[in-house]
Order: sequence, then C-alpha cells, then structure tokens
Amino acid sequence: MSADSRRPHVVVVLFDDMGYSDLGCYGSSIRTPHIDRLAAEGLRYTGFDVTPLCSPTRAALLTGRNPHAVGMGTIVQFASGDPGYTGSIPSSAAMLPLLLKDAGYASGLFGKWHLSPNAASGPGGPYDEWPLARGFDRFFGFLAGRVHQFRPELVQDNSFVDLAAYGGRHISEIIVDEAVRWITDHRYARPDDPSFAMLSFGAVHSPHHAPREYLDRYRGAFAHGWEEERRRRFERQRELGVIPVDTVLPEADPAIPVWESLTAEERDVAERLMEAYAAHLEHADAELGRLLDAIAAADPEGETLVVVLSDNGATNAGGPLGALSEEAVLNDAPEGAVEVDLAAIGTGRYYNQYPAGWGQASNTPFRRYKHTVHAGGTRSPLIISGAPVSRRGMHDDTRSFVTDLVPTVLELAGVEPPSTVRGIEQMPLHGRSLVPTFTATDALGERAPQYFEVAGHRALLADGWKAVTFHRQGDDFADDRWELYHLDADPAETTDLSARHPQRLVKLIELWNEQAAANQVFPLGNRGKSQLFAEHPDRTRWILVPGMTPVPQAAAPAISGHDFSVEVDLSPVGGADEGVLLAMGDRFGGVSLYVRDGRLTFAVNALEAVTAVSLARGEHVGARKVQATLVLTEGRSATIRVGTDVTSTPADADVSWVPQLRFFMGSAQCGRDQDASVVRDYDGRFPYTGRILRATVEIHPRPRSGEQSEALLRELMDG
Repeated sequence: MSADSRRPHVVVVLFDDMGYSDLGCYGSSIRTPHIDRLAAEGLRYTGFDVTPLCSPTRAALLTGRNPHAVGMGTIVQFASGDPGYTGSIPSSAAMLPLLLKDAGYASGLFGKWHLSPNAASGPGGPYDEWPLARGFDRFFGFLAGRVHQFRPELVQDNSFVDLAAYGGRHISEIIVDEAVRWITDHRYARPDDPSFAMLSFGAVHSPHHAPREYLDRYRGAFAHGWEEERRRRFERQRELGVIPVDTVLPEADPAIPVWESLTAEERDVAERLMEAYAAHLEHADAELGRLLDAIAAADPEGETLVVVLSDNGATNAGGPLGALSEEAVLNDAPEGAVEVDLAAIGTGRYYNQYPAGWGQASNTPFRRYKHTVHAGGTRSPLIISGAPVSRRGMHDDTRSFVTDLVPTVLELAGVEPPSTVRGIEQMPLHGRSLVPTFTATDALGERAPQYFEVAGHRALLADGWKAVTFHRQGDDFADDRWELYHLDADPAETTDLSARHPQRLVKLIELWNEQAAANQVFPLGNRGKSQLFAEHPDRTRWILVPGMTPVPQAAAPAISGHDFSVEVDLSPVGGADEGVLLAMGDRFGGVSLYVRDGRLTFAVNALEAVTAVSLARGEHVGARKVQATLVLTEGRSATIRVGTDVTSTPADADVSWVPQLRFFMGSAQCGRDQDASVVRDYDGRFPYTGRILRATVEIHPRPRSGEQSEALLRELMDG
C-alpha cells in the first residue's frame, strides 16, 4: 500500500473540564509545549462546541450522534426512564471503535470512560456498558466520572486492578504507560494495520493533583488574581487569532468576589488551588509528550493523526473561594471542617477544586461554565494535527460540533457509515466530516442547526445566531427568558438582541423545539429524581465477603443519607484476633468496623473528623456476630452503636455531624481497609487475622429533603 493510500493511525486526546483558554496555544500562561507543537503543525479550530457535560460529550464523540438521541442527555449516573436519558447507548448507535474494527483497525481506550451506570460499575459487572463491549480491544483506565489522581480505582479490560502495583504514581503517568505499550506492541505485531487510540485524561477534573516538581513551578504565578489573569488571556487570544480582534470581553460574573476583597489567607488558598490546576495540566501535557515521542519512534513515516479537545468548559463548582474538599462543599460541612495546609494543596492530601474566579478565567472570553449552554460551558479547543492536514499552524473558524469527529475519522479511514452493524439497523450520523477544512479555508458552508440542552438550560445555534436560556432549577420552563446573540459579530455573547429581533428569536425557539422533539430531549426536568431521591431505593442490602475485589463508591452500599446497619458473621473471635472487619471509604471519609488492641471499634470519618465507639477490652471475644449501626438524628447528627452476640450492652456514641449526600469516595471491602485507611488508628489495609464468613450492609431509607435533593443535583451535574 502506498503512503498516500494508507489509512492513518488516529489518536484522540480528551481532556476533562478544561476551558477554552487553558492551553498555551489558546491564550494561557500555563505551559503546554507538546500540545502547542501539535497546534503549530496542525489546525486550531475556534468555532468548535461540545456538550456542557462529561457523559453526553463522550457519547456524542464516540457515536457521532446527538447525546439525547442515544439516551445520554445527562451524566450517566443521573439517568431516568425517559428515552433521552436512559444512560444506556443503544446498539443502533454503534461506537467508532466498533465501526473501525470492521475495517481492520485495532482500538484502545486509556483513561476515563464514564458511560457505565452505577449499578454496572462494580467488579462483577455486568460488562455490556464497559468499553470492550462497545468495540475497544483494550481498556485501561477508570469507569467513574472522577478519581483521586494518585489513588484511582483502575480497570484493565473487564477486571479491576490492585493499585498497590503502581506505587502511588499519578493516573496520567499510568494511562500513558499503558497507551505507549499498547500502541508500540500493535505496531510491532501488525505493522500494516491501522489503530485507533483514545487517551482520556482525568486532567483537569478535580481533584487537581500533580507531582511536587510541577507544583513548585507555579509558586506565585497567579498572585495577580483572577481578573488580571482573565484580562491577560483575553489579550493573548486576540494576538494569537483564536478570537476575533474586535471581540468584547463580557462583564465579570457578579457571583465572583473581587480579588482584592479577599483576605490574605483567602488569597493564599486561592493561589495554591490555581497553581495545582496549572501543574495538573502541565503534567498531563508532559505525559502526552511521552506518548507523542513513542508514536514518532514507532511511526517514522508520520501516518498518525492526533486530535485534542475537552469534554466541556471549565467549572465554577469550587464556589467563590474554592474548596480543599469538594465533599465539604457538597455536604455543606461546618466551617473549618477541613484543616488548611498550604504546602499540601495539589499533592493528593486534599480533594481540591479551584475557585469559580479561576474557572471564569479558564473560559475566557466566554460567559458561564460547565453544565450551562452559554459558550463558557460548550466552547472547546480543538486541534487536529498530522499528515492529512496541510494548513499547518493556522486556525479555522468553521462552526463545528463534537458529533463531527466520527464522520471525520471514518472518511480518513475510508469507511462508509454502515446501515447495519452486527445485524442491527443503525441511526444516521448527526455530524459532518471536517476533512475538507484540512486543506482549504471556508471549505464547508454553514453547519446545520445544532441544539443544546442540559438540566433545562437550552440553546439553538443556526446561521451565525444563537438563542439561549439559563434555567433555574424549580422554575417553570415557560417562564425562562431567552437571549439572542449574533455570533458572527459578538462571539462572546455580550449583547442580547432579543428585544431588537423578536421574530428571529421566535423562529430559533421553534427550531429548538423541532430539534428537541427529533432528538428525544423531552420531557425537560431534573433527571433521575425518581431513582436518586427515592424513599425506597431499588436495593437496600449488600453482602461482602473476604477476598472480593474492592467495590468502588459508585457500586458500593448506598449508605449516604440513610440509617444503616452492618452485621458481620465470623468464626468465634479469639483474644489475639485483630484487623478490619469492614471498611467503606478512605482517609477523606467513610466508616470502619475493626478490632485493635483487644477492643472492637466502630468509627465514622465525617470528612476527616473521626468519631469512634468501642466495647470494653476483650468484651467481643467469642462473638460469632458483630453489629454496628448508624441512625440519623436531629439536623445532621447521628448516633452510632456497636455490639456483638455475646455483649450484654452495646456501646453508643453521638456524632455531631455526618455527610448526608455522599459519605465516602473510596471503596468498600470486607476483611481489610485500603492503603489510604478510613481512620488513623491503624495503618493501611490492616487485614483481619481471624475468619470472616460475610458482612451484610443494610440501609433503612428515609426521604431526602429538598435542599439535599438540589445539592445532589448540583454535584451530579459536576460529574
């Protein structure tokens, strides 16, 4: 096969929660030299949109169809029974790796998936919503929406991996190692066959963690504050040409405090949180550089096409001051619940998130954030670099959407979209190929109208105009106020023309309704309340046994916001037996039932504030059953109890505050803890030395309050 006719290898690099201006080649001061080199050797797109949420973008990216049309109108955990929000992509929307497989491509996914529902995210599957079942030959990464960067819950193909083998390394390093190994192995074994690889970074989703050397590079780099950072990026963008020179910078979000109004302590924390974000991104760029070097060595003829994008805009989830623990923000923890150690921010000590002011700077020059449909939530960098691209070092303002990438790759691979796959009739693709833009300016006409919707926020982009509304949860949709922008003249959406062009707005709203009906967007509403906020969840009882693979939080017993009980059946406890009977969580929060120094203890870690209750020394000896309970009381407090079948009187303790919406982020395991143990009363896994038969966890559901429901909605939408 000649070099001109060979089908290219394709590598898609997907970042998480990265704003439009965060890359150096899009205006940032954050160092991203390897991505900048790709931009210099390829095309930068300046009119590319994604959905404003993780799972919908990934579904659209991999299927080439609009997210609601394939049942992924919101993040997968927030699925409902409505067709556009099932959280399960139908077989009639075969994913790109499956289409390429039938054309001789090998395919691998390395990093984040986030297209499996909670119930299917445990070690026992079912696996039909996992990457291999959707066409990938190899998967190494994580199923969840976010992970601790140094302690991720890793999966290889259809099996969870023991993290101890990776010695506390950063997830970006681990997935790049695996991607390099897979790509080079493939090139060695099948030199004439093309490959498709997807590198799906956890960066730069919270928590923002990086090796110390990267954190140190940014000390003091953001002391000028978020207003000045935004202004500098805006000017740099105009110089680079990634926004029109006459673009107007929108007014600052009024919810963001003025930098100079912060106390010295607040500024110190805010600076360190942004330094961690920057270090996280530069570290990911460095790891991508390792992958690019490996590709160059294995592909001396330069037949690899590389695509770089983000899954949505940057977030404001950290609130006005940022968060050392997103769980503290989510659960409305008491002030001072998490102790500040500036030097530890970004190291893995915290589950940190930067303040909204930095999120606004990340989205320069656009308004709003992730999980909204203004451009701050949907506009993403897009870089396409490789041999097929002859317009090198240029930028292209073609209006494009994430669904355009599947037809682009299929055209390069010489694959016609099939009408059937594995005997199943296929939905038509919703995007168009961008290949003509590789060689010619203005190669494509105006794109077909594109709708957007998430959590009731709606927008329609057509013929250079955009109608958009911001929906406040609980308001009547009919009362939402629509705005109108002429993007050709006002790309940053600063001047609302709805009063000046009411008929145009009416037509765009009508067109939105047509597209919404055609793509299963209706009914609008808060997705998933019927399941997530139910008084009686589908499952209330779980059995764990020693030797099981640790169960990740998504599939672990759903104790958050409920009374619950634990009963452990075991061989009679000897006087020397000790260790963990059951643990759920990690150092950031959870519960542990264990024996140490001759005492049976039940401990609750409420965002690192530990309350423990113990029996008297030796009182548990001879027990065949151990019981522990947590009962919620007034406000957010609780009573905990521990006892056994040989104990005359159980021991009680009061817990002043417990998380109601998400109790823990780690995993659940029987007979041991994980390395980052729930309590400091013991180190690491602390396996039980006696014999456990089983541990049974049972919840006793109670309804959530309206405030709890809304808080959980906000957290889920940040997935």
